[in-house]
Order: sequence, then C-alpha cells, then structure tokens
Amino acid sequence: DLGIIPPDIPKSGDGKDSLLNFVMYHFVIDDVLFDDGVQNGDFRTNYMYEDTVFNENVNALISVDNVPGSMTITDRSGQVVVLDHEKANILVRQGSMHKLDQALIWYKDEE
Repeated sequence: DLGIIPPDIPKSGDGKDSLLNFVMYHFVIDDVLFDDGVQNGDFRTNYMYEDTVFNENVNALISVDNVPGSMTITDRSGQVVVLDHEKANILVRQGSMHKLDQALIWYKDEE
C-alpha cells in the first residue's frame, strides 16, 4: 500500500490502453457516492468494454454495499474492497473521492 499502480498493470504490450482502463474504472459516472448508507447497488464507471453478446460498448460496473460509515465495493473480478471511513468522503469539484487501500480490477480473464 505505497500508493503506486499495482505491478501487474499495465497488461497490454505498450501499456497505454491498460493504464487508461485502470484509471477510468476507478471513476463512477452520473452518481456521487458517500459512505452514508444512502446509495447501494451497481454503478457505471468510465471504463468501457465491448459486450460480445450485443456487440456494443458498455460501461463496466462496480457493485456497492453501503451502510452508514462503511462501504464495500465489489469489482468485475469479484474482489471485495472495504473502504476505510477515515479515507472516505473527500469533497472534490463535482463529486467526492475515496482513497482505497487496494486497486479495483477492471478486467476479466475472458476478455
């Protein structure tokens, strides 16, 4: 937990796309989340991938379980990340920011 990008990223040959995907998956669009217990469920991220069933680009989701003072995030790989309340709810322009103690995984092995 040194605040650096995990060593297995980027995964692609040149790295640019994987680094961009990594960053984009850590931003929720059209919602502002706080660990206040108000919003739960699936939320769209800025990372887009091609849905092979419908042959269209879709926003990848994260799943949020939110109770007052405690939020857990489940990423696409099934990893559950617990948000430390002391590092949550930092107000930024047009949103809020939370410092996670581990990176979210945006890719699935079948992609």
